[in-house]
Amino acid sequence: MSLRDHTIAALESLGLWKESDWYNNAYLPKIKAILVKDSFAFLQDLRNYVSHWRILPLNAGIRVSAEGIEQHISLDVKRLMQWGNWSTSAKRFLAAQDKKVDIHQLVIDYKAAVDEFYQWLPQAIIETMEDEIKATQVLWEEREQMRRKFDNQTGQSLD
Repeated sequence: MSLRDHTIAALESLGLWKESDWYNNAYLPKIKAILVKDSFAFLQDLRNYVSHWRILPLNAGIRVSAEGIEQHISLDVKRLMQWGNWSTSAKRFLAAQDKKVDIHQLVIDYKAAVDEFYQWLPQAIIETMEDEIKATQVLWEEREQMRRKFDNQTGQSLD
């Protein structure tokens, strides 16, 4: 399962998926603000390109200058455009490129966006589930008190 699949399963188990107010008022706006970008749609479609059509038209190089060594990995836009299954967002991204796509920078940008989202998500869930968490803590404390009382009365341990 992918990280996305695990996230959906977790949110479904908490009742925070598509039918919830939280999904519409917190989750979707955050997804749209951080992860809905033409360049990210391109990366997602690129997976299908590689899986179902052909290997990547990669160009790699090293540039040495007074500032240091610079590596680059790029994709040939003309060859990518030969595939007919790009989403509208990915096509828009490709149309905005010159002759090459800097894949290295795209991956760095995507990783940063995913990291930002997953730094937000746990705290957002905790804040949303605050009442349930407090109720669970109360029940756990009551259980522990009952366990200690039983242990004291019987001289036996439930552990």
